[in-house]
Amino acid sequence: MWKRAICTTVVLAVGSYCAVFSQSNLVIIDKATGNTLPNAHVCFESLDKENTSYALSDENGVVKNALQKRSLVSVSFVGFQTLFDTITPGTSRSLYLLPSMTGFEEVVVTAQFSPKRIDQSIYKVKVIDNSTVEKKGATNLSELISNELNFSYERDASLGSTVRIQGLGGEHVKILVDGIPMVGRQNGILDLSQINVSSIDHIEIVEGPMSVVYGSNAMAGVINIITKENKRKSISAGVEGYYETVGVYDVDANFSANTGKNAFGFSAGRYFFGGYSEIDTSRAREWNPKVQYNIDGYYSLTLKDWKGKLSASYFDEELRDNGNLNPDLNYEGAFDYYHFTNRWDTKIDLNKMLGDKQYIQVAGAYSSYRKSKISYLNDLVNLEKTVLPSESANDTTTFTNYFSRGTYSNEELGWITFQGGYEISYETAVSKRLTETETIGDASGFLSMNIVPHKSFNLQPGLRYIYNFKFDAPLVYSLNVKWDIFKLMSFRGSYAKGFRAPSIKELYLNFQDINHNILGNPDLEAETGNNYNIWLDINLGKKSHQIANSTNVYYNKINNKIELLYDPDDPTSAIYFNVPAGAMISKGFSSNITYKLHPRLTLNSGVFHNKLSSIINTSEFTKNTDFTANMKYKNVKYRFEVSLFYKYTDRYSRYVGSMDMDTGEIYDVSLSYLDAYHNMDATLSVPMFNSAVRLTGGVKNIFDNTSISSSGGGAVHSGGSDGSALLNWGRTCFLKASYAFNRFDK
Repeated sequence: MWKRAICTTVVLAVGSYCAVFSQSNLVIIDKATGNTLPNAHVCFESLDKENTSYALSDENGVVKNALQKRSLVSVSFVGFQTLFDTITPGTSRSLYLLPSMTGFEEVVVTAQFSPKRIDQSIYKVKVIDNSTVEKKGATNLSELISNELNFSYERDASLGSTVRIQGLGGEHVKILVDGIPMVGRQNGILDLSQINVSSIDHIEIVEGPMSVVYGSNAMAGVINIITKENKRKSISAGVEGYYETVGVYDVDANFSANTGKNAFGFSAGRYFFGGYSEIDTSRAREWNPKVQYNIDGYYSLTLKDWKGKLSASYFDEELRDNGNLNPDLNYEGAFDYYHFTNRWDTKIDLNKMLGDKQYIQVAGAYSSYRKSKISYLNDLVNLEKTVLPSESANDTTTFTNYFSRGTYSNEELGWITFQGGYEISYETAVSKRLTETETIGDASGFLSMNIVPHKSFNLQPGLRYIYNFKFDAPLVYSLNVKWDIFKLMSFRGSYAKGFRAPSIKELYLNFQDINHNILGNPDLEAETGNNYNIWLDINLGKKSHQIANSTNVYYNKINNKIELLYDPDDPTSAIYFNVPAGAMISKGFSSNITYKLHPRLTLNSGVFHNKLSSIINTSEFTKNTDFTANMKYKNVKYRFEVSLFYKYTDRYSRYVGSMDMDTGEIYDVSLSYLDAYHNMDATLSVPMFNSAVRLTGGVKNIFDNTSISSSGGGAVHSGGSDGSALLNWGRTCFLKASYAFNRFDK
């Protein structure tokens, strides 16, 4: 009986094998495990370059070989090294992919002369790919990076979310979308909760000073959001829905097409949050309800040696700050405050190749950001709303930005390559609280050279000349070094001079609502900085096992650092000023270790330690130490994935000053703090129907954080007045379902 079973199994296996190869098929196989790989991307290009086609391996890892000519085939799959081979018509073969244990196969574009493999970049670049977005169940950028090492994360019920890198605040972090800076900073920061992740392909993060490459606001680092673009599929479409038990509903849809030369796509989404209070006893909410809409679209044209792309995006948000029933209105009415945000961005890119290794890239963009506040007297008996007549109760602020950047890169000279370019930025602001339309901007020219005296050693000096319309800017320069000590050990070091001009809001605008009264200061001086970074990366292991460690030591000194001084009689009131100490220092280190057992298990743990100096004495420091630990497990047989994301955020302390608002005298400096807390999320992701459908669910904020202890200037950032700061809306469960349809031309 058992002999018959064995014979039957062998016959079926051989028969299936023969059937596959009799049809001239390619079988994509994981070389480490012997498992076939479904949904691998396969590109066929004839050797005469006249024919190109794309395909996707089926659930058995099989791709039909329909070639009419001898062709080059490339096979790519997430987590594997890209394979290149030459295939003849009618050939059946097995193609074996090697696991990319080090992640070196990832290609990055941020701050590069041309797209580079991540291990070849002279900058230390961190990539958050689309699979991580899926596993975390994130709906916006703030959720996506909340548990990342080196990132300190704050949420504000009114201002939204912000991030610090290496201890430096959001005003020193430049956020780009496809290389174009975002506008619309409130209190010096961009609200990360307004950045939807549905159109994001991946995110590239460079920690450390990038003023030479990206100018002002880049002294702590750069976050470059790379949006999705259909480069392979003739038709792609998808829809996804998200629900979270706190009352979050999110739905997104997308469609794109690619004919080879022409490609276009658009996506749209709606996010709704009903508001939340830990104790819900009134109309007012600790976390205000809001609804967001976003629409994105692009069109690209690719010819022999150049490509043009036009893209646009629109964002709309309505946030309601509802008041409690008012006793002066006999508890029949309330004062409500509506906040409307509109963002419109358009961009055009032109890329041309001059020979094999010369590139010209020119980009132009127009961005508009509009923030409105309207105050209502809401009659809840007659259901009528009346706009309050007070001028201070209603305001609209509009920012517009015109931006252009162009670069020329030459990599034909072998051991020395260079990139030169220009950048122009011009921003205007209009508001009731401004006596006239205010403008600020700069024009820059920059040059970087990459010198490679030996294949294991890179040296890249760079400089940037800045003409700012309002402030004298120094010559900004940098020096980056990369040394591949051994095959799997590399050293990176950098020094950079930084510059940041005060924003229009820091200079002139007043940000006022029920919890904030922040005043601009036209006497501010521009910031300059000296920044030092060292990285050491080590990768050990072979076959299916790998251990990697990345350690970073940094020192940042910001001269004329712009901070807020608080009114001791009104903790919601503050004014911008340059620190009395003349400088502020941020220094520390981080170390991250990763273990991978391909393809099942990834373990990651890290520590981040930072010291921040006093605003009046650079020899006095506060300190905080954060920890992260993550786990990702993939079941090979059933293909589901389980992920855990944990972070311990230490007590964050900083020095704040008090000032007599009438005389401008600084007479008290004290410590402000936000208490320590633990956070952990757990998710389960299951692909279905040959990965066309994916279900992701899980628990967020497992430790049920809602608020933490705070003191000092915390009221400006928390909205609380009882010695606590709002942190999160408690433990929640979520479910996300997505469907994707893809078609490849044969």
